[in-house]
Amino acid sequence: METLTTRADSRAVLRLALHPPVREARFWIVQTMVGLFALLHLWLDLHVSIASGAFPSGLPVALLILPVGYAALRYGLAGATCTALWAILLWLPDLLLSRDRGHVGSDVIDLALVVIVAIVFGRRMDAERLTHVGVERAMAASLATEARFHRLFETVGVCRDAIFQVK
Repeated sequence: METLTTRADSRAVLRLALHPPVREARFWIVQTMVGLFALLHLWLDLHVSIASGAFPSGLPVALLILPVGYAALRYGLAGATCTALWAILLWLPDLLLSRDRGHVGSDVIDLALVVIVAIVFGRRMDAERLTHVGVERAMAASLATEARFHRLFETVGVCRDAIFQVK
């Protein structure tokens, strides 16, 4: 089912995307995970030979999907994009390594995929939240209308009883 959003809803999503939840402790735990993955990846590039193949080179970058996905589920587009941008920033030292130490090409592709996941999941979660808010509003309006009709029929019933008692 396709949902239509209003301009106000679109502005609300944009406002959320530009304001990550920096006051929440869980948000910073997610950002710390990203930092640990970046350190792990840099350490592996500096200390483990690429030719040995003892450790999959793209694994720490692929692990970024976990904190980015969690940030998307928990905070929507704002958390996911902020986490993805933080990952790119933390990956810069690794991307500046020489060819014999790092694997810049695959890291750039993996980071681009992480950004795509962040945007797609984040937008989807925000759309789900907007849809949920719309359903809640519609349900509240429906319940209010139902309550008004109940009061109307109760009033009509009282008036009818009064009319029959007068006769």
